[in-house]
Amino acid sequence: MIQDTDVWVYSFPRIDKFILMKLNIQEHVPEMTDDQERIDVVTKEKNLFYLKNPYIELCFQVFDSNDPAAKDYYKILKNL
Repeated sequence: MIQDTDVWVYSFPRIDKFILMKLNIQEHVPEMTDDQERIDVVTKEKNLFYLKNPYIELCFQVFDSNDPAAKDYYKILKNL
């Protein structure tokens, strides 16, 4: 059981996968003008995927349901 954490777990039993993710909301968001386009950039750093834009930072990784590495990644995400 996962308790006292802000790491989310999404399970996809049909394809035998799950996702661990953590969302960080930016405290100071810059004002955007009408002519600016919001751009979401997904990168991979230290074997984690990051989706970043001026509003949020989402860190995630996809695992097979029996992947023992998920426990280590859970600890990494929890400490971000």
